[in-house]
Amino acid sequence: MITLDGSIMPEFMGTPLSLTALRVMGDTGKSFPLISGTGKIFGLYFLEDVDETQTFFFPNGAARKIEFKMTLKQKTKPGTLANNIISSVLG
Repeated sequence: MITLDGSIMPEFMGTPLSLTALRVMGDTGKSFPLISGTGKIFGLYFLEDVDETQTFFFPNGAARKIEFKMTLKQKTKPGTLANNIISSVLG
């Protein structure tokens, strides 16, 4: 398992829709590739959980800062990603 922490600050970077997209991906029950910002492939992972905390609010009630923690579970080991992606696409 991997736990990743992050922050979204809609005034400066990110959007709450990013967390919605992650939850939709998790709800599919499918695994997705985990790829670093430098392009390193870590394998396929399932999104197990996403927790968020909203703080510092705009006058309309929207959060100025959203901190989140997501938990990922590995489906495959690195090096087998290409085979598993092909299998996922083909059924």
